[in-house]
Amino acid sequence: MKNRFLFPIYAVLLWICTLPVCAGDSVLLAKGYTVRTLALKPDFDGNPGAVLISKSCPESSQKAVLYVHGYNDYFFQDQLADWYLAQGYNFYALELRRYGRSLLPGQVRYALRRITDYYEELDMATDTIRSGHHNTLMLLNGHSMGGLVTALYASDRAGAKTIDGLFLNSPFLELNAGWMTRNILSPVFTGLGGIFPKMKLPVSSSPYYGESLHKDYRGEWDYDLTLKLLRNKTRAGWLKAMRKAHRTVRKGLSVDCPVLVMHSDRSGSESRWNDLIPVTDVVLNVEDIAGLSPKIGKNVDVSTIPQAKHDIILSNPDVRTRAFNELEKWLINLQDL
Repeated sequence: MKNRFLFPIYAVLLWICTLPVCAGDSVLLAKGYTVRTLALKPDFDGNPGAVLISKSCPESSQKAVLYVHGYNDYFFQDQLADWYLAQGYNFYALELRRYGRSLLPGQVRYALRRITDYYEELDMATDTIRSGHHNTLMLLNGHSMGGLVTALYASDRAGAKTIDGLFLNSPFLELNAGWMTRNILSPVFTGLGGIFPKMKLPVSSSPYYGESLHKDYRGEWDYDLTLKLLRNKTRAGWLKAMRKAHRTVRKGLSVDCPVLVMHSDRSGSESRWNDLIPVTDVVLNVEDIAGLSPKIGKNVDVSTIPQAKHDIILSNPDVRTRAFNELEKWLINLQDL
């Protein structure tokens, strides 16, 4: 009889032991964050999971922000969390399947078939924030690829009234490439992505943007270089999913909440190290961001931040201070609506 009652407990403990654990979790817990694994439905690459990280305001609040990282990225931006907490927002960060702390042994890093695959963990995170933790105002904050994902998600969830505002930090609305790559090579690799989704594309990313960020090179930030790589090769299936999402953006989205888009004033090159890398966006074309942002919804503010890096919040101190000031003004207006 005792064994019958103990069996469910053993089963739960066994399940907990199978959850992904990494050194970053203990660091986050030491800083007062809660780290929760979201068990997702099986997909093309086994049994994925996502990680939801949270930290509550010292004083009771019913406002929350959900941060979604970019490509080749994960959550390590403590200064972003601290800023939101100081503004009275409970902070949440979602690490998507096969990214960061969500990556499980044997999985293909960042593997993807379609953008909407991420909606499962976004729905779970949103439900936790809204229903589980009883927040009545929720801001969605996406960076780069996370900006593309959250823009499409907010559009497809329009009318549900679960998202009150959308802040996009250098969103990945278009491929930063020349005419030949966009119109010849990209369609070829996109087609191959439907047949050989795990195929690595022949060009790897430059390490110089990462070097401009990390304290061991030319930057000020400390993060795990096994979770955010200096060099990375893109998979054909991932590119196929992104290009389909880009076509959707060009047709126009239907985000029904206020949107703030921030981008740098200039794009740069990282083919070799140069002094402009720390003060320009070397990942995306800022003209693409500026031109496509109005297609996101009917209430879109676009803010240009001079000398900003691709991740504006990781820019030099005076630049990110300006960005935070712009964001604060916008949030005040958002709360007054």
